[in-house]
Amino acid sequence: IADIEAATLQLPIPPTVKDRVLQLMEDYGLLPTDAYHLAIGLESGITAFVSLDADLLRVDGIIVSKFHLIRLSFSGVVPQKHPCWGTTPTKQK
Repeated sequence: IADIEAATLQLPIPPTVKDRVLQLMEDYGLLPTDAYHLAIGLESGITAFVSLDADLLRVDGIIVSKFHLIRLSFSGVVPQKHPCWGTTPTKQK
């Protein structure tokens, strides 16, 4: 988990995000949260995203790489059930 937190980029939220969110929702049928995350990235010049969400594949002009939880096993972390997105990493005993 520390590796993921260290690799996390915190971006500013420009005032143009609201318009971009609405555009993404309308153009690609994205849910508000998905559109919000993309909009912040796009408004900051980011076009490559890592996600488990296949809906993002519909968006033109971005690169989406799927994050595979199996890769977490190198650090003794194994996926466990999580109500929001299926699994969450936990330390193996």
